[in-house]
Amino acid sequence: MKQSIFLLLAVLLSFSVNARQPERGYRGFVDCSTTFNLDINTGGASDSYIWLGGSTSHGYQFNRWLYVGGGIGYETVLAPGDRRPKRIFPVFADTRADLQFGRFTPFADIKLGVNFTRGAGLYFSPTIGYRFNVCRSTAINFAIGATFFGSRYTVYEHIMHPEGGIDIGNATGSYHGVEIKPTLRLGLEF
Repeated sequence: MKQSIFLLLAVLLSFSVNARQPERGYRGFVDCSTTFNLDINTGGASDSYIWLGGSTSHGYQFNRWLYVGGGIGYETVLAPGDRRPKRIFPVFADTRADLQFGRFTPFADIKLGVNFTRGAGLYFSPTIGYRFNVCRSTAINFAIGATFFGSRYTVYEHIMHPEGGIDIGNATGSYHGVEIKPTLRLGLEF
């Protein structure tokens, strides 16, 4: 197992041998993302599930290290049996700083915008990652970070039965909140 991981890392780092900084002009990204909800309650019940989605961002590379653009995304929950599907549809501004230390090409990326589903609200996703050069104008990006998004939550009336058990009754109101999730991204830049 350790040899497989070492071999995978060696192959990935070999992409950075010809490390090039991005050139001035148009730059585009297509990313797949996985966001995790790890809500573990101390009472024994847990609400853990995975968000899966993607995004695209297009903009302008101003110099060797600064990119500014805009994009859209879509994420949905992979939760079997959930009656109310959970989705987000963010529209965002994207700013990215590409660094270079010899052959190593890390980056920092910030997406800031609005989530247009689940009651609308803030969308903020900072990540740090590594850029693996494939050829002159193409690279593979791997990033870790967090995603913050605002949503509207509906409050339901809970009805207790004398025999035991709880039913969910009518909606009694709603409130806005922010969800914070750890995020992994794998993308292609062109």
